[in-house]
Amino acid sequence: MKRLILLLLISYSCFSQNYTYFAGSRSSSLAHSSVSLVDIWSSFHNQASLAFIEADQIAISYQNRFGLKDLSTASLAYLKSYPFGNLGINISAFGFEQFNQSKMALNFSRKFGESLSMGAQANIENQFIEEKGNQSIFTWEFGILSKPLKKVQVGIHLYNPMNSNWESEIDINTNLGLRFGANYSPNPETLICAEIQKWADWPETYSLGFEYSFFQYLLLRCGFAFPDNSQHFGLGLKLKKLQIDQALEYSSFLGSSLSLSLNYEI
Repeated sequence: MKRLILLLLISYSCFSQNYTYFAGSRSSSLAHSSVSLVDIWSSFHNQASLAFIEADQIAISYQNRFGLKDLSTASLAYLKSYPFGNLGINISAFGFEQFNQSKMALNFSRKFGESLSMGAQANIENQFIEEKGNQSIFTWEFGILSKPLKKVQVGIHLYNPMNSNWESEIDINTNLGLRFGANYSPNPETLICAEIQKWADWPETYSLGFEYSFFQYLLLRCGFAFPDNSQHFGLGLKLKKLQIDQALEYSSFLGSSLSLSLNYEI
């Protein structure tokens, strides 16, 4: 029982701002300043961005937080491109035997011209607590991505506007959330991104990320988020249709978290 209480307290501290479902090592290494990025992991950050992906893709990710197996998250995303828009699914699971959460989602995204897209996602989220059993709720998300200038992208994303919540004392990952961010690419090798996140009942979080590409296949990334003062680092490797990403997050309060992601163009 003591172990359960300790892990729940750590979980609450780490994930109360919805980080459980912030999947993908690229996002992690950029301090999650990813609401304006376009990649398969937009399934978890801004579904509108998926409309700009032309090829079918599948991706998996695994994150271990603070060296504790019980605080690991596994995620999967799949995207199918159609002439009328893109359809995708994603699944995420977190936790251990006495306490765990999962999310299954279906999304749709569409372009409106070459500079604007919108996307929406419906989620079924499940939470299990040993003393209370299973609970399930329905949530949804909506996003917009705009390209006002050739080298600039702006994204906005709303999570759970109905503010659906678990019927328990533990309220994790279901707060209403708003994310707004932009990225700027001064040249093909360099990307600078920034984001503001606001979750209900929690102060704003600000993040900044940098990405640099060497020889078109090796990517170096770093990021910083405050007020939690977390530092983020990562590597990416592009091998034709396969991309491999790895990230390290460091918190002075709880320690380091590692993640690995693979995405493949079908």
